Amino acid sequence: MANKLPTSMWGVFKARSNELAKGNSGAALAVTLSFVMPIYLMVIGIYGVGEVVRNKIELQNAADAAAYSASVVQADYLSRMATVNKAMAWTYVDLQKRSLDLAMDTFCATVFAKFSKDFATCVSENSPCHMHAPGLNFNCGTDELVNDSVLKLAGTGVGLPLVAKEFNGQGMLSRFLLNQTYHIAEANIKGKGTVTNLPKVMTYSYNIIKMTKKLVNLRDEYQKKVKETAQQIAIANMMECKDDYYVKVHMGDINLSFLTMPGTADNEQTFIAFADPTLKSFKPKDVFGRGTDVWMKQKSPVGFWRVYQQQKKVLYAEWDWFWTKWRHVQIWTVSLHLPPVARGSGGWKRGHPKIKGTDFPLIKENMPIGLVVTPAIPITLLPTFFGKSGTITVAIVRKTANPLAKFDGILSNPQSLTASGILSAFNPSVANGNRPEYMCAIATARAGYKTYNKDKEAKMKSSDYNIGYVKESREKEWNLVETDWDGVMLPVKHAWDLCAGVGKAQTFAPTGGNILKEVMLDKKGWVDAKGKDVDQKKLPDWEKLKPPGGLIAEDNKNGGGKNAEQKLNWEKLRDYLGH
Repeated sequence: MANKLPTSMWGVFKARSNELAKGNSGAALAVTLSFVMPIYLMVIGIYGVGEVVRNKIELQNAADAAAYSASVVQADYLSRMATVNKAMAWTYVDLQKRSLDLAMDTFCATVFAKFSKDFATCVSENSPCHMHAPGLNFNCGTDELVNDSVLKLAGTGVGLPLVAKEFNGQGMLSRFLLNQTYHIAEANIKGKGTVTNLPKVMTYSYNIIKMTKKLVNLRDEYQKKVKETAQQIAIANMMECKDDYYVKVHMGDINLSFLTMPGTADNEQTFIAFADPTLKSFKPKDVFGRGTDVWMKQKSPVGFWRVYQQQKKVLYAEWDWFWTKWRHVQIWTVSLHLPPVARGSGGWKRGHPKIKGTDFPLIKENMPIGLVVTPAIPITLLPTFFGKSGTITVAIVRKTANPLAKFDGILSNPQSLTASGILSAFNPSVANGNRPEYMCAIATARAGYKTYNKDKEAKMKSSDYNIGYVKESREKEWNLVETDWDGVMLPVKHAWDLCAGVGKAQTFAPTGGNILKEVMLDKKGWVDAKGKDVDQKKLPDWEKLKPPGGLIAEDNKNGGGKNAEQKLNWEKLRDYLGH
């Protein structure tokens, strides 16, 4: 009689179990699985960890590239501003020199023309009579005030004939009129006359206006261009990332970065040094020439602007002139010469002209020579630029994906961030909050400048750029005068601290606050892969991250019980940064 087969589920299970226990089939598979399964799990674990590390490295590389590229753009803007500052300083120095020459030549040419006219009138009016003694019968330029009564009664002045003769150009050793003609011609040939300097003054004035506007434009657009560059480079480096990611570029207050130079005497000497740092003296009167600080005064609270101020004995001229006509009467053998007061005599006339600088159209009181000249306003850096206000900070966050999800979701959802089954062990959500759903990277950079070196060739070849503030003068002055700037990466934990000093002596003073906490908790300014502002609700709440034991804030360690909220110790996290 045949054996009866079990029909119940339990019976089938017992029968199959007895059969497997008594037989040898499948033993090799069991042994193989016992060895292969751990190796398989170890391989996928190594792969999973490696993928997470690779994603983190790519994230950090993207942040580094964005920060450095932005600092290069920042350096380019500072180099251009320094170039404009140097050009403006040179223009300002040459403008003051040419303004002085223009004023002197205009004044001298006018005085010479007026004096020549008066002299010619005196000679012409006096000529009908044979009495032509300079200083007696006519005169021009002895600076002796003529008395009306003396002229009427005596027909002579009170000047000195010999002095008048020489001054009027009738002497052999000193010919005033001829000398002045020569000097005016010589001044124009040397480029110091009105013909040359008037167009130059107008051109320089226009150039200063353009350069001042250029500096303001560079300063105002600089921060926007730097941020745009950082965002574009970050997004370009994250192109292969299929997960959601967000980028934030932080820069400090621009008002704490730049300074428009106040118009003080010390600052003017510093500005003059921008043009030529090798000068022995930077005092305006030594650089611009005689007359500076006497009738060309610095008068501008911001920038540098010299205006004309009339002085008693500066750009001032006065002289006497007179002529007389005597009547010649012949009685028998006696010749008589009657003075101007006599009836029928030819008459007389006198004058005492006065000319000062403000009598000319281009020279007015408390106005620059040329009138259209505007202040030269250079822009320099504040010490705070070498701290938070000048630092470029780039932060990038992306969702932490299960690196094995792509094997689990090949058919269903290739972009899934999670996996099912045994592969779900790498899902961020299975770690009870200890594994964050986002990973982040942060990088900082700032423009640095070349320091002074007497050996210009060695300086050009050097790749060292200074990132600290130091006050220098003369040929060592660098503050937006040095045109060689380049981007420099900064240690993140010190990036916002004020840096001072040169080379190895550079030190950081902790003044900038906690860079990680301020950047990561500020939900403004984040953009997505398309460069659009991110909804703040989509951003991770870093305060809710369950921190490791060593990064729990002190006030949360011992209180509140088992379920107490544990907060991240941002200070320790910043100090743990090794870059």
